[in-house]
Amino acid sequence: MNFYGKLEAILRDKQIDFGPKPFKIFNVWLENKEVEKVIIQGWNKQVNGSRLDCKFRNKLKNIKESLREWSRHQYGTLDIELENAKNKACALEKKAEECNLSENEHEEWKKAREDWFQKEKEKGEMLKQKARLKWAIERDENSKFFHSSIKRRNNRGNIRGLFIDGVWQENPNAIKDEIFGYYKKVFEQTQNTEVNVDSLRDLNFNKLTEAEAATLEVEFSEGEIWEAIKNCEDSKAPGPDGFNMKFFKKFWWLIKDDLK
Repeated sequence: MNFYGKLEAILRDKQIDFGPKPFKIFNVWLENKEVEKVIIQGWNKQVNGSRLDCKFRNKLKNIKESLREWSRHQYGTLDIELENAKNKACALEKKAEECNLSENEHEEWKKAREDWFQKEKEKGEMLKQKARLKWAIERDENSKFFHSSIKRRNNRGNIRGLFIDGVWQENPNAIKDEIFGYYKKVFEQTQNTEVNVDSLRDLNFNKLTEAEAATLEVEFSEGEIWEAIKNCEDSKAPGPDGFNMKFFKKFWWLIKDDLK
């Protein structure tokens, strides 16, 4: 491939499907009055497995399925509902400039404005969380700024293609196989590398006492776990499953008693 061919491949804007997007829970959902019922129903579904960790994993899977379906109905048309509320409020305000609104029209205007601001706030909170940015000024939802931040993050994290054996590949399966093979080779080389034990014997590492070492095997208490969760920032997630700390804080009462 010549220079211009490589340049065209790099600059081309092409959508590549790498599979389903990972689940992500939004803090806005947790403020909704209906979400508690949805989560409790998902948590109480029958699951397989006798081990507590497997049981916990399967219960979270059930909650994911329940939340996906609920959010699709609750927030799937958020942009349309926001635009409709905005247009209705603006139309009534324009009419009010020409004549007095009736009592019913005035109530409709108030309702439309409340819906407009509420849905705009919900959308802004989702965009802030997607962009993973902290915004100091409350209720300042700059949608264009957050959209551009999300786009920059996606562009940095996405792998559009790779040169594999001198050929530019954009097929997701080929890219995944190449990356997997590369890291597999790296880890195999690391495991086969012999460590010179003699070179480590003269190093003076700090050592734990027997009493300190024994504390490493002591089971965590419920209070210690809750204290660790409580001190974490709400939007942080402990793993790739998409459940953030705000979820665990809000529904700790549900989780802790069922997994004892």
